[in-house]
Amino acid sequence: MNRERREPETAYFPPKSYRLNADDHFVWFSPEWNLEFRDTLGESYDAEDYLGRSFYELLDGVEIQLIYRSVFRSVRRTHGQRLSLTLRCDRFPLKIFMRQDLSGYDDGSIGVQLSYTKLEIVSMPQPALSLDQNQPLKMCSWCQSIFDSVKVTWLPLEKALGYFPLLHDHELPVITHGCCPVCYQTLRGKLHEYSGGRR
Repeated sequence: MNRERREPETAYFPPKSYRLNADDHFVWFSPEWNLEFRDTLGESYDAEDYLGRSFYELLDGVEIQLIYRSVFRSVRRTHGQRLSLTLRCDRFPLKIFMRQDLSGYDDGSIGVQLSYTKLEIVSMPQPALSLDQNQPLKMCSWCQSIFDSVKVTWLPLEKALGYFPLLHDHELPVITHGCCPVCYQTLRGKLHEYSGGRR
C-alpha cells in the first residue's frame, strides 16, 4: 500500500505502552512501539535499546523535566487512579494529538499508555522572517506552540512555521522544551483535581 496516498487515521496507529520503574527508568515497552516506527519511518528502530535509560534523557529542558517529575509524583501518590493528559507530538507532515494515560503501582512504577486521538496533515507555509540560529527555540511539549521571544508570546506551531523559516534553513534550530502558560494552567488544574486538592 502506498503510504503517501493513505489518509491518516488513528486506527493505523494502535495504542502503545511503556512502564517506568520507581526511578523513572524504562523497564518495558509494548510491541507496538517497534511496529509503528519500523512501518512509518522505515528505520531500524528497537525500543529495547531504551530499556534501563532514564525517561528524562529523552526530554530537552529543565522546565519540562520538572513538569514530568511533578506529574509522576502525583500519579505515584494516588496509585490505582488513572491520570489522562492530552498532548501533541508531531511527525511531519502529521499533526498528532494523543491521550497519555498514566497509572501508578504499589511498587512505585508507572504505566503509561499513549493513544492517538486525531491526526491531521500539515502543509508547509513559506517563511516570513529569519531566525537567529544562536538562540534556542522554546516549544511547548503539550500543544507544540513556539515561543516568540521578540513579541514575548506563544504562537501555534503552524503560524510559527510561517513566521520563522524553521524547516527551510540548512540547519534546524536548537529546540528546548517548555510549557506555555495555557498548558501549564491546564496541567496544574488537572494535577490539583487528580490529587484531590493535595499539594
